[in-house]
This record gives sequence, structure tokens and C-alpha cells, in this order.
Amino acid sequence: MNTLHRQFGILFFSFALLWLPSLAMAVSNAVVQKETEEYLLNLKYPEGFAAVEVNTKVKEYIKDKRSEFMKELVDDAGVSPDAPGKTSLTINYKIVYNAKNALSIRFDRSIYHRGAAHPAHFVEVLNFLNNKEISLSDLFKQGADYLNPIASYCSKEITAKDISDAELIKEGTAPTVDNYSTWYFTTKGIAVVFNTYQVAAYVYGEQVVPVPLSIFASVLKPELAKSLWGNA
Repeated sequence: MNTLHRQFGILFFSFALLWLPSLAMAVSNAVVQKETEEYLLNLKYPEGFAAVEVNTKVKEYIKDKRSEFMKELVDDAGVSPDAPGKTSLTINYKIVYNAKNALSIRFDRSIYHRGAAHPAHFVEVLNFLNNKEISLSDLFKQGADYLNPIASYCSKEITAKDISDAELIKEGTAPTVDNYSTWYFTTKGIAVVFNTYQVAAYVYGEQVVPVPLSIFASVLKPELAKSLWGNA
């Protein structure tokens, strides 16, 4: 009987270990909704991360975007009262990458101003490594030229889609920090997001280019190659 109890205890402990990661991060969906005569808010974001800094950064993002929107309400002052629609801010999110030491949260932000032909769409991403928010440059060796190889790859991928003119693609994929500020982790490397109008017309929306690890592995910090993607 004692042997049976020991075996059961070991089995229970093993299953408990498997569940620990999900218990450590019980993320839930937070919603902010408000409607007045002037505007409409519909904001969704994740909360309940185990790391305090992640929760703080997410809330700061929502607070900042809401504040920006409220300041823009003065732009509606000269719009005719008969103009269709209601000025609104909508934010949705998706956790696009979630691993032991890395996290990427994609936010889709839509702003509509009363009387406009269509809303403006933006994709923004918060990336975390070991619970600290990071920029793309933080992945690479000090002083390394990481932008040129990534930009060259993205330019070719966008061009191959045949959805835009060469000049717009050249400008939108140029190797600048701003052009590559929106990205997220993937299991095979990173994905770069080019927002609406950056490399193509509005009708095509944002363009996402998955960039394989092989494109930037030579300039990546060695310790990250292994910890993030399992490669030395």
C-alpha cells in the first residue's frame, strides 16, 4: 500500500509541475467601455500577468492611447452636426508570442472621427524579455548592423507581393529604427509589422513579414540565440 501511495504521489507531483506555468500567469481580459454624445470607447487589454512590470506597461499603453484620443476630440469641433458616425477609439489585443522568457502582445488600435471616410488603423506591439520591455535593438550585439539585413529581406518580400510601387516600398522598408519599431517574436525568428500606408495603400492594410532567424543570427547576442530559439 505504501508503494502505491508513493507512486500516486509522484504522479500527482508530475502533473502539478505541468500546470505551474498556467497558474503563474492567469491572464484575463479587461474591458473599458464608455459612450457619450461626443465619443465612444471600446478598449480591451490583458491583465493578470505574473510580472508586475508587464501589467504596468500594458496599463500605461492603454492610458496613453486613451489620453491621446481625448486630446484629438477638439478636431471634431468644426465638423457638421449632421456628419455621419460617432468619433471612437477601439483597441483589441492578441498575445502573439508567449514563452518561458519572452512575450509579445499585439494591439490593434482603430480611431474614427465623425464624418471621416474610414477609420485609421494602427498596430502596436509590446515585447518583453525576462519581464522587461525591450526594443528590437536590444536583441543584437552592441554596434551591430542588424537593420540592413532585415530591411533587405523585408523589401524583397513586400516587393514580391506586387501590391505597391517601388518608391513607397523603398521608403517604408528603409533601414531606420522607426520603420522597424513594430515587431514581435515568432518560433522561427521575428515578424515585422509595416503599418497601413507604410509600404502599400490603405486597402491592403498592414503588412506582416516573418523574418527567419538565419537573416540576423550572425549579429544576434549569442545568449539570446539559445534562450529564445534554442540555437547556439
